[in-house]
Amino acid sequence: MSKEKQQRYFQMAIGRSGFLFIALAVLRLQNRADDGLGHAMGLVGFLFAIQYMRYTEKKAGFPKKEVNIATAVFAAAFVILSFPLLF
Repeated sequence: MSKEKQQRYFQMAIGRSGFLFIALAVLRLQNRADDGLGHAMGLVGFLFAIQYMRYTEKKAGFPKKEVNIATAVFAAAFVILSFPLLF
């Protein structure tokens, strides 16, 4: 694997990890504050940010298969890590 490709995958992993931590923080805050408007704003903002991330990954030239695999890993990590925050 070329150095440039390794750098792109590393940056993709860092970006996805950042979104994972933000999502977990928002989930924890919403669980503690019980704010309906905050729930909606956090969800919509997070969905917009993910849409932008997918757009930039497409422009960077990541194959669709690799983006879908990264999305599946991100979703699985979010589900697994969110359970302790909810209960």
